Amino acid sequence: MLIKFVILYTMFFSFLISTLYISTNKRYYTIAKAVNSIGFILVAAYGGIVLGNKAFYFMLPAFIFCLFGDVFLGIHTQCDTKICFLAGIFSFTAAHIAYTYAFSNIAPLSIYDFIFPILSIFIAYKLTKLENMKIEKKLKKYTIIYSFFVSLLLSKSISILFVAGITTKSILIFLGSLMFFISDFIIFFLYFYKKKHHLVSTFNLIFYYYGMLFLALSLWY
Repeated sequence: MLIKFVILYTMFFSFLISTLYISTNKRYYTIAKAVNSIGFILVAAYGGIVLGNKAFYFMLPAFIFCLFGDVFLGIHTQCDTKICFLAGIFSFTAAHIAYTYAFSNIAPLSIYDFIFPILSIFIAYKLTKLENMKIEKKLKKYTIIYSFFVSLLLSKSISILFVAGITTKSILIFLGSLMFFISDFIIFFLYFYKKKHHLVSTFNLIFYYYGMLFLALSLWY
């Protein structure tokens, strides 16, 4: 069953990637993102409903917020609407908070979980000051706040490795959170950096959607 899910997920993801490079498919970009998001929700639902993992109901709000965030940012990419970009940022911020809350049931939040997030605020601020980084003043504060919650999720996943031990579940949570973090780091260069490589979008999607797949698969264990 796992292999079937992964193959089907990859098929839909391949179509999403094609919207970046095949002109006739570009108009389906937002729809393809939504379909892929529904895909990781279904993978999570299998773990929660079929396999009976009750943690699914704690993580479901996070998955749904990610779906909304994907749609909003997809619309922003195609139409360049600032309101959709902000809606996407707020949706993903809510998703990170929801994930952190869900994972706190495995390993309660501690003061150590906040060390890296606090450092990330300064790192994000430094990134906004790069020569080729162009961010409107109104957006800077949102991106810096967002970096805090992105880093908090990664910190929480690391603490789970220490509290719950090295298990399949904890490894999937860590890998999923790490890939989610990397995709968010890439977003800085995807949306705000003037001189970006054409593969930036591709790597952003790969790290994000397979990170989400790992988080969804953690509910199978």
